[in-house]
Amino acid sequence: MIGSETPMLAALLSRKRFDGFYANTPDVIIAGAFAPRGQAEVIDGGYRVSGRWAFASGCPAIANFFSGNCVVTEKGIPRPGLIPGSPETRAMIFAPAKAQIIDTWSVNGLRAPAATTSQSKI
Repeated sequence: MIGSETPMLAALLSRKRFDGFYANTPDVIIAGAFAPRGQAEVIDGGYRVSGRWAFASGCPAIANFFSGNCVVTEKGIPRPGLIPGSPETRAMIFAPAKAQIIDTWSVNGLRAPAATTSQSKI
């Protein structure tokens, strides 16, 4: 899912940015979270992004980039979104070196048992 979704999301970027992602390899994976748990403060020439996202599949092992949806703010105030009463949100893409992974994934119900083999004669 992660690997197949990346090109569809990257295709929403400008051609220049898209080509930049794929300049070194055709195998680019972006790990991220869709819930807008971050803030993207408007600054000269772009955004200052901060936040903590609860889940980003593939982030520690296979991702070339991370993404996190953010509420866009100006002077700390959310900008109005397209839907009345909702804030503007944007997906921000950044290098893994700009993030800290906080390992909170300890879900017993999703852990696989150790693989075993046995031989039986009937």
